Amino acid sequence: GVLLFAAVVLVQLVAWRGLFQGGVLHGGALLPVPTGASDLWQAYTAAWHPVQLGSDTMAHPSTAVLALLATLLLGHGTWVVPTLLVVGPALAGVLAYQVTRSFGLSQRLRLWIGAAYALNPVLLAATAQGRWTTVLVAVLLPLLAVAGARALGVAAAEPSGRAAAVAVLLTAVVVALSPALLVPLAALLVLAAARARSRRA
Repeated sequence: GVLLFAAVVLVQLVAWRGLFQGGVLHGGALLPVPTGASDLWQAYTAAWHPVQLGSDTMAHPSTAVLALLATLLLGHGTWVVPTLLVVGPALAGVLAYQVTRSFGLSQRLRLWIGAAYALNPVLLAATAQGRWTTVLVAVLLPLLAVAGARALGVAAAEPSGRAAAVAVLLTAVVVALSPALLVPLAALLVLAAARARSRRA
């Protein structure tokens, strides 16, 4: 897991280098990020946004996720996106490696699965283009899979209410970052629930 993390970070630094020039991240899908977590929370809760001629449209939910991450990083909003772009894919690969342990797969196969997940073209393109929301979704999906399995009793003898709460929270964050995943996640949830119910029957 440690070697996988280090190798993927090295690859991500190469893919990320084009966005970092003169000490500032720019290009791709990146937009200027406020310096503090409080600025991000204010941008999310504000009733009026000074965009072009101004807009009263509600801020995108990803702004709240960005503000939460900035709060966890001691209020440094400018640290969030660079940290996600470099560490996110490696962390996603390690999580995929750990999650597949419960499937009874060999360590070598799990290592290949983790590397393939971390270095898939979609994730590499997201890093090169500065799409931090895609990177964060890739990190959260393995955690959501584990929480969902435990909530339905697939990975344990009995369903877990705590795991269900975690799964709901992670689903809300993932859908906030990528609304297009709402339908696939709902379909997977229905299929997993039906399978868990048939097993218990």
